[in-house]
Parts: sequence; structure tokens; C-alpha cells
Amino acid sequence: MNKIIAILSCVLLIGCNTTKQQSIKVTETFDLTQIGEIYYQAYDHKWRTDPTINPAFDTKSEAYEYANEYNKENAHLYIVRMINYRFEIRNVSSTENELIYTSNDYNDAFDFVDEHKAEFKDLVLYDLKTGKSYEGDL
Repeated sequence: MNKIIAILSCVLLIGCNTTKQQSIKVTETFDLTQIGEIYYQAYDHKWRTDPTINPAFDTKSEAYEYANEYNKENAHLYIVRMINYRFEIRNVSSTENELIYTSNDYNDAFDFVDEHKAEFKDLVLYDLKTGKSYEGDL
């Protein structure tokens, strides 16, 4: 009888000391005033290396209108996403097309190109809103 009481008390103590795994949910928040101006981009992942095909707009409705128009007949697979830059600087040559830098300010983008033109041979500055590109001597 004493053995049964001892075993029962051990079982109860062990059962009371087990821990449950709890899932912890993490939520990230961003202060939009710290991010800068927000644009809405009609973005096609298959054409991610061609900024002229992935334009930026001031409003979400403009971006959706563009995406819906060019998604017809499966010509593109546009999604609309939020971005916090207007200008892309890419190193574009016959062998590569690499995104190097993004900026929301033309002067900042221009200064980046000027500062790094010796390091990268073929820098191109793209304005995602107007669709214009600048290369060579800016």
C-alpha cells in the first residue's frame, strides 16, 4: 500500500511540473513617417530586372488599374506592392543587371552614381514614376 501511495505521489508531482509549449506571435510595426514617401508599384517578378516594366504610382488605384490592364491575356503577372523609393540604380551590362541602390530623392541618387561611377562601369539611374532612365554622364 505504501508503494502505491509513493508511486501515485510521484506521478502527480511529475504531472504538475510539466511545461506546455506556448506559441509566441510577433508583430512588426513601422512608423511610416520614418520610411518616407510611399509609392505603389505594379510589379511583375518575371521582369524584376527591368524597371521600365515595373512602374511606380502615387495611388494604389492607379497601380491596380495598370496591373489589371496589363494582366489581361496573361501578358504579365503584376501584383501591386508598396515601395518607399522612386529611383533605382542598377549596374547594367551585357552580362549582368544588378540592383545596387534605391532612393526617394533624385539628388541622392545622382550623388550615389557620381560617387561610385569608378567602381561600377555601367550604372543606370531609373525613375520608376516617369519611366525615364539616365546613363553615362548624368
